[in-house]
Amino acid sequence: MKSKIKNTIRCLCLCVPLLIFCGCEQAAVSRKPVNLEGNSLIAAYFPHSVRMTSLTEFVRPEEQIETPVIKVQVDMLDSFGNRIKSPAIFRFELFSYVPRSAQPKGARIYQWPDVDLTDPRNNQQYWNDFMRCYEFSMAIRQAISSGTNYILELTCTLPDTRRLSHEIKLSY
Repeated sequence: MKSKIKNTIRCLCLCVPLLIFCGCEQAAVSRKPVNLEGNSLIAAYFPHSVRMTSLTEFVRPEEQIETPVIKVQVDMLDSFGNRIKSPAIFRFELFSYVPRSAQPKGARIYQWPDVDLTDPRNNQQYWNDFMRCYEFSMAIRQAISSGTNYILELTCTLPDTRRLSHEIKLSY
C-alpha cells in the first residue's frame, strides 16, 4: 500500500510541473500582411452592389398630402451578398416607361437632389436597423399620371468614386 502511495506522489510531482510549464502557453499564429490593393480580403467587405427592394412603392396622395411620394428601400450589399452600411451619395431619377422596347427607360421626368450620406449622422438618419436597409421618402413635385408605369433609377457614388446603380419598374 505504501508503494502505491509513493508512486502516486511521484507521478503528481512529475506531472504537475509539466502541466504548469508546458500546457499554459498560447499557440503562435502566423499572420500574413493584408494586401489592400486589387481583390483583397478587405475589399470583399466594401459595397459591391445596390438594389431597391420590392417594398419600394408609390404612396398615393391623401387629402392632406397634395403630391405623391415614393417610399424607397435600398439594400447595399457586399461581395458575399450581405446587407451593409457604408458612406455614399445617392441619386434618384424617375423616367417614363417605354413598353415593348429594348431600352424601356424613356425621358427623364424628375430628378431629386443628391442625398449625401458620407456624414455618419446623415447616414444614421436614413438607416433602418431592423430592416438592414436605407429608407428614403421622396416627394414628386411634378404631375404624374395614374395607371402609368415608370422607371426609378438609383445611382450610388462611393467614396472611392465607384458608381453602383439599379433600376426598378414602378406602377402608379
